[in-house]
Amino acid sequence: SPAEGAAPPSKLRKFGTRLQDSLVKVWWVALWGLANVACFVLHFGTYACWFAAEGDECAPAPWAVCVAKGAGMALNLSCAFVVLPMCRIFLTLLRKVRILRRLVPLDSSYDFHVFIGWSIAGWAPPPRRTREEAHRHAHRATAPTAHRACLPPATGGPSSTSSPTTSTTPGCPIRR
Repeated sequence: SPAEGAAPPSKLRKFGTRLQDSLVKVWWVALWGLANVACFVLHFGTYACWFAAEGDECAPAPWAVCVAKGAGMALNLSCAFVVLPMCRIFLTLLRKVRILRRLVPLDSSYDFHVFIGWSIAGWAPPPRRTREEAHRHAHRATAPTAHRACLPPATGGPSSTSSPTTSTTPGCPIRR
Protein backbone atom coordinates (compact mmCIF):
# COMPACT_ATOMS: atom_id res chain seq x y z
CA SER A 1 0.00 0.00 0.00
CA PRO A 2 1.30 3.47 -0.82
CA ALA A 3 2.54 5.63 2.02
CA GLU A 4 0.17 8.25 3.37
CA GLY A 5 0.27 11.36 1.25
CA ALA A 6 2.04 9.63 -1.66
CA ALA A 7 0.39 9.65 -5.07
CA PRO A 8 -0.91 6.33 -6.38
CA PRO A 9 1.21 4.75 -9.13
CA SER A 10 0.39 5.99 -12.61
CA LYS A 11 -0.99 3.75 -15.33
CA LEU A 12 2.29 4.04 -17.22
CA ARG A 13 4.24 2.84 -14.20
CA LYS A 14 1.83 -0.09 -13.73
CA PHE A 15 2.25 -1.01 -17.40
CA GLY A 16 6.05 -0.81 -17.07
CA THR A 17 5.98 -3.09 -14.04
CA ARG A 18 3.73 -5.58 -15.79
CA LEU A 19 5.93 -5.55 -18.89
CA GLN A 20 9.05 -6.10 -16.79
CA ASP A 21 7.38 -9.01 -14.99
CA SER A 22 6.42 -10.69 -18.26
CA LEU A 23 9.48 -9.76 -20.34
CA VAL A 24 10.49 -13.39 -20.83
CA LYS A 25 7.02 -14.23 -22.19
CA VAL A 26 7.11 -11.24 -24.54
CA TRP A 27 10.55 -12.32 -25.73
CA TRP A 28 9.33 -15.87 -26.51
CA VAL A 29 6.22 -14.64 -28.35
CA ALA A 30 8.38 -12.29 -30.45
CA LEU A 31 10.84 -15.11 -31.15
CA TRP A 32 7.99 -17.42 -32.16
CA GLY A 33 6.55 -14.78 -34.48
CA LEU A 34 9.97 -14.19 -36.03
CA ALA A 35 10.47 -17.93 -36.61
CA ASN A 36 7.08 -18.17 -38.35
CA VAL A 37 7.78 -15.14 -40.54
CA ALA A 38 11.23 -16.51 -41.39
CA CYS A 39 9.74 -19.87 -42.45
CA PHE A 40 7.11 -18.11 -44.55
CA VAL A 41 9.57 -15.78 -46.29
CA LEU A 42 12.14 -18.53 -46.88
CA HIS A 43 9.70 -20.84 -48.61
CA PHE A 44 7.80 -18.08 -50.40
CA GLY A 45 11.11 -16.82 -51.75
CA THR A 46 12.24 -20.29 -52.77
CA TYR A 47 9.19 -20.79 -54.96
CA ALA A 48 9.26 -17.19 -56.20
CA CYS A 49 12.92 -17.69 -57.26
CA TRP A 50 14.24 -14.95 -54.97
CA PHE A 51 17.18 -17.10 -53.92
CA ALA A 52 18.13 -18.55 -57.32
CA ALA A 53 21.77 -18.14 -58.31
CA GLU A 54 22.61 -15.82 -61.20
CA GLY A 55 23.19 -18.58 -63.77
CA ASP A 56 20.38 -20.90 -62.64
CA GLU A 57 17.22 -21.06 -64.64
CA CYS A 58 14.24 -20.72 -62.35
CA ALA A 59 10.62 -20.29 -63.35
CA PRO A 60 8.78 -18.57 -60.52
CA ALA A 61 5.59 -20.24 -59.35
CA PRO A 62 2.31 -18.29 -59.33
CA TRP A 63 1.83 -16.07 -56.29
CA ALA A 64 -0.90 -18.30 -54.86
CA VAL A 65 1.48 -21.28 -54.87
CA CYS A 66 4.20 -19.20 -53.21
CA VAL A 67 1.79 -18.06 -50.48
CA ALA A 68 0.51 -21.60 -49.96
CA LYS A 69 4.04 -23.03 -49.69
CA GLY A 70 5.15 -20.31 -47.25
CA ALA A 71 2.05 -20.64 -45.08
CA GLY A 72 2.38 -24.42 -45.19
CA MET A 73 5.92 -24.29 -43.86
CA ALA A 74 4.94 -21.94 -41.04
CA LEU A 75 2.03 -24.28 -40.31
CA ASN A 76 4.45 -27.24 -40.19
CA LEU A 77 6.59 -25.41 -37.64
CA SER A 78 3.58 -24.59 -35.48
CA CYS A 79 2.18 -28.12 -35.66
CA ALA A 80 5.56 -29.56 -34.72
CA PHE A 81 5.70 -27.49 -31.52
CA VAL A 82 2.05 -27.45 -30.42
CA VAL A 83 2.33 -30.62 -28.32
CA LEU A 84 5.68 -29.90 -26.63
CA PRO A 85 4.35 -27.46 -24.00
CA MET A 86 1.89 -30.13 -22.87
CA CYS A 87 4.41 -32.98 -22.48
CA ARG A 88 5.12 -33.47 -18.78
CA ILE A 89 8.32 -35.44 -19.34
CA PHE A 90 9.65 -32.70 -21.63
CA LEU A 91 8.83 -30.00 -19.08
CA THR A 92 10.44 -32.03 -16.29
CA LEU A 93 13.64 -32.38 -18.32
CA LEU A 94 13.70 -28.64 -19.01
CA ARG A 95 13.17 -27.83 -15.33
CA LYS A 96 16.29 -29.83 -14.42
CA VAL A 97 18.52 -27.47 -16.43
CA ARG A 98 19.12 -24.30 -14.38
CA ILE A 99 19.76 -21.96 -17.34
CA LEU A 100 16.60 -23.07 -19.14
CA ARG A 101 14.51 -22.49 -16.02
CA ARG A 102 15.44 -18.81 -16.24
CA LEU A 103 15.05 -18.49 -20.03
CA VAL A 104 11.90 -20.52 -20.69
CA PRO A 105 8.62 -19.62 -18.93
CA LEU A 106 7.80 -23.22 -17.99
CA ASP A 107 4.90 -22.27 -15.72
CA SER A 108 3.11 -20.70 -18.69
CA SER A 109 3.24 -23.79 -20.89
CA TYR A 110 -0.54 -24.00 -21.28
CA ASP A 111 -0.71 -20.36 -22.40
CA PHE A 112 2.03 -21.00 -24.96
CA HIS A 113 0.17 -24.11 -26.15
CA VAL A 114 -2.97 -22.02 -26.71
CA PHE A 115 -0.94 -19.31 -28.44
CA ILE A 116 0.56 -21.87 -30.84
CA GLY A 117 -2.93 -23.20 -31.46
CA TRP A 118 -4.09 -19.73 -32.48
CA SER A 119 -1.09 -19.37 -34.78
CA ILE A 120 -2.06 -22.68 -36.40
CA ALA A 121 -5.56 -21.34 -36.93
CA GLY A 122 -4.08 -18.20 -38.46
CA TRP A 123 -1.88 -20.10 -40.94
CA ALA A 124 -4.52 -22.69 -41.87
CA PRO A 125 -6.28 -22.26 -45.20
CA PRO A 126 -9.77 -20.77 -45.25
CA PRO A 127 -12.83 -22.97 -45.81
CA ARG A 128 -13.32 -24.43 -49.30
CA ARG A 129 -16.03 -22.01 -50.43
CA THR A 130 -13.85 -19.01 -49.58
CA ARG A 131 -10.90 -20.52 -51.48
CA GLU A 132 -13.08 -21.08 -54.54
CA GLU A 133 -14.28 -17.48 -54.47
CA ALA A 134 -10.73 -16.15 -54.11
CA HIS A 135 -9.52 -18.35 -56.97
CA ARG A 136 -12.40 -17.26 -59.20
CA HIS A 137 -11.71 -13.57 -58.53
CA ALA A 138 -7.96 -14.01 -59.09
CA HIS A 139 -8.54 -15.97 -62.30
CA ARG A 140 -11.05 -13.39 -63.57
CA ALA A 141 -8.57 -10.57 -62.92
CA THR A 142 -5.68 -12.26 -64.75
CA ALA A 143 -7.59 -13.82 -67.68
CA PRO A 144 -7.05 -12.30 -71.13
CA THR A 145 -9.73 -9.76 -72.02
CA ALA A 146 -11.06 -11.86 -74.92
CA HIS A 147 -11.74 -14.80 -72.61
CA ARG A 148 -13.27 -12.96 -69.63
CA ALA A 149 -16.76 -13.37 -71.07
CA CYS A 150 -16.27 -17.14 -70.92
CA LEU A 151 -15.55 -17.25 -67.19
CA PRO A 152 -18.35 -18.02 -64.75
CA PRO A 153 -19.70 -15.05 -62.80
CA ALA A 154 -17.49 -13.98 -59.89
CA THR A 155 -20.14 -14.52 -57.20
CA GLY A 156 -21.90 -17.59 -58.54
CA GLY A 157 -21.22 -20.61 -60.66
CA PRO A 158 -22.07 -21.15 -64.29
CA SER A 159 -25.50 -19.87 -65.18
CA SER A 160 -28.30 -22.42 -65.23
CA THR A 161 -29.06 -21.73 -68.92
CA SER A 162 -25.63 -22.75 -70.21
CA SER A 163 -24.85 -26.31 -71.12
CA PRO A 164 -21.89 -27.96 -69.39
CA THR A 165 -20.28 -28.89 -72.72
CA THR A 166 -20.79 -25.76 -74.80
CA SER A 167 -20.68 -22.06 -74.09
CA THR A 168 -23.74 -19.97 -74.86
CA THR A 169 -21.88 -16.70 -74.39
CA PRO A 170 -21.60 -14.90 -77.75
CA GLY A 171 -17.99 -14.34 -78.84
CA CYS A 172 -16.55 -16.95 -76.50
CA PRO A 173 -13.93 -19.03 -78.35
CA ILE A 174 -13.68 -21.63 -75.56
CA ARG A 175 -15.97 -24.65 -75.52
CA ARG A 176 -16.86 -25.88 -72.07
